[in-house]
Amino acid sequence: MDEIAVTAWKDGDVPGVPETLDGAALARWGRLCVAGLGRHRDEINALNVFPVADADTGTNLLVTMRAAVAAAEPLAAGSPARAVAGAMARAGTAGARGNSGIILSQVLRGLAEAVQDGPLTAATVRIMLRRAAILVREALSTPVDGTMLTVLEAAADRAADCPPDALVADVALAAADGAVKALGDTTSQLTVLRDAGVVDAGARGLLVLLDALVEVTGVPAPTRPAYEGPIVPTQPEHRSPHPLASPTIPHPAATDHTGRITAAYTDTRPAAPDAAARVAAAGGDRWAGPQYEVMYLLSETDGERIAALRNELAGLGDSVAVVGDGAGAGRPMCIVVMPGPPWRRGWRRGG
Repeated sequence: MDEIAVTAWKDGDVPGVPETLDGAALARWGRLCVAGLGRHRDEINALNVFPVADADTGTNLLVTMRAAVAAAEPLAAGSPARAVAGAMARAGTAGARGNSGIILSQVLRGLAEAVQDGPLTAATVRIMLRRAAILVREALSTPVDGTMLTVLEAAADRAADCPPDALVADVALAAADGAVKALGDTTSQLTVLRDAGVVDAGARGLLVLLDALVEVTGVPAPTRPAYEGPIVPTQPEHRSPHPLASPTIPHPAATDHTGRITAAYTDTRPAAPDAAARVAAAGGDRWAGPQYEVMYLLSETDGERIAALRNELAGLGDSVAVVGDGAGAGRPMCIVVMPGPPWRRGWRRGG
């Protein structure tokens, strides 16, 4: 793989280009992410044909990031990177929406783990991205090439290719540029994307986050092409962008054999008005009828019971993710299940 060139940026050489990012810088990064996801939400929603063509990936990413940033805002000025990133990771996990939000929460967790001992540096950007990629791969029941995970792994690879004396701006830019190439490749890696002629929606959202990281280092944000969807946006939001005003259906707390359910939401939706067009663009044999996803937080559990639950859910859903916030034993686990078509669910259950 080609070696990444190092830009000769040092503190004092170029005004506003730091060698490290402290807690205040990470909070600003979060705000830049929210602003960027807000600008690109319609674009990302229009790209959304996988795993379900429901035009909400951009909204889910925005809702999740807003929850994370809201948790960091009350922290006192001068709070260390560890405190800011930890608050964002915990809130991002608890407030995650959809598969893309779950993956974003693990990027935040990777960041929180990377800055435990100090600010974000060139070295810890590498650690952050690699750790996030590992966490996401472990969380998914069936990792798929040509998705947000693939692009995250590519960004981590390009960051790792930077020489030891690279600065944080260099590593962030290398990761973002690597993500651009990998994003373009998603169309040929996943049949449903190739049939629709689009890149992966969640991966496009990840690029927004990486470009925001470049910007917070003081380097001008890269200019990216517009990625067009198979049809014209926009769909009505299935959930409010405000994390406390979701129209999803809350379920009372309950206890089962896997642990205590402390919060649960079912996002039930009819087929989107353009579902047939989206399915046709993305391969006509996919289910275009009413769909739903189930998300809940599970506490008072352990690794063995979580593993058993993951295996059980994998037989019921096309997409299953189970994640934690990394804050220690006993913390809630966030679980999302996107059941398959009715006939497939019945077949898997033997009914």
